[in-house]
Amino acid sequence: MTIRFIIFTLLLASQAMADKAPKKAEFEQLYAKFNELYANSNDIDPVIIIAEKLYKLAPRVYGKKSEEYVIIIYNLATLYDEKGGDGDNKNEKKAADLYLKYFRIQNSKKVKKDQFYLDQYIPYMFAYYHSHPRYAKNSIATNMLDIAYSLDLPNLDLANLEYYAAAIISEYVKIDYAIPHYEKALLLYEKQFGQNHFKVGELNLILGKVDLGFQRTEMGITRLLKAANSFEQSEEDSESLKINTYSILAQHYVNINKIEEATRYAKLVQKLTPDNIINDDGITPLTRVPPNYPKLAMEKGISGFVTVVFTINKDGQTKDVRATEYSNEIFVNNAVKAASKYIYSPLEKDGQPAEIRDVKVRIDFQIAGKNGQFGKYYNRIPRKIMNQLILKQHMSTPFNGKPFN
Repeated sequence: MTIRFIIFTLLLASQAMADKAPKKAEFEQLYAKFNELYANSNDIDPVIIIAEKLYKLAPRVYGKKSEEYVIIIYNLATLYDEKGGDGDNKNEKKAADLYLKYFRIQNSKKVKKDQFYLDQYIPYMFAYYHSHPRYAKNSIATNMLDIAYSLDLPNLDLANLEYYAAAIISEYVKIDYAIPHYEKALLLYEKQFGQNHFKVGELNLILGKVDLGFQRTEMGITRLLKAANSFEQSEEDSESLKINTYSILAQHYVNINKIEEATRYAKLVQKLTPDNIINDDGITPLTRVPPNYPKLAMEKGISGFVTVVFTINKDGQTKDVRATEYSNEIFVNNAVKAASKYIYSPLEKDGQPAEIRDVKVRIDFQIAGKNGQFGKYYNRIPRKIMNQLILKQHMSTPFNGKPFN
């Protein structure tokens, strides 16, 4: 009886293998077509169609925990991630769900959480937050940091990742949860570079603005002054960060009626941006609030400019701000908002306060520090570039290899 059962089992297994053979051949043909399309097509949709077919076929041919299946899951996730790069929440959600499925399978197999695992996790983190803008969890970013700290990474990498997590937590969760990560990043940068470095200045600038926002005025000003000193002593090109810091200091001193200090920092801003003033001869800017960098432009590495025109009223405040020229419409809204907060020394005519019309200012948007010297975690890696790197790494891995360890 036992012998018959073994023979019957072997026959079933042989039949199953025979049934899988055509599907395996189909899978290999589809995979070859996928590689060809990925390498040569400028349209991502046909690539996704083939990847979806592979996604359905792989578990039937190789199993639901096979290396072949998890590779397909991750590749399909990166494709939807890339397609959702223009703010398409639906595709970002598909990407996030596929990434999550990938990591659940990998974790069930107790795959080692090494550097490669971390590199794969970061795109998942971004897809998750982009597709959960209103109810995001803090834990996705902190889990990334737990993995990083378990790898005994250099201080500089940890600093960049703390900064990375803080930025995304502050944008998608709550600034309160981001503050400890900004502070850890600051300590790590100080340990790496000392006080006279623009990254130290940049973190003091961020934390100083947070302190002012929470009415911690003395602490905020102290941090901003430290930031200004770091930028002034740094050998790096940190002009845009200086302008930002001086503008905020000038604005603050205007708010508390310390005009002498406000004028001092306003003049420093003016000295650093002489080319930005096109036709405001005789007008003294007390403060020019720097614009927020549009999130999508930052992610795509887009720089540009907007020329705005406005009227300065009798109190030195701007009104009727409008954009007259721009390199990319993505910058217009933020430029107009920033110019609406400019403050000038009131102009007098015949001894009386007077309005001045048609003041024209060019506002430049440039991503500071894009010199690549701070490792692969510096600021935000454009997601499309990261996805392509990961995809190519997967596509170069044969199915009979060990791609994950």
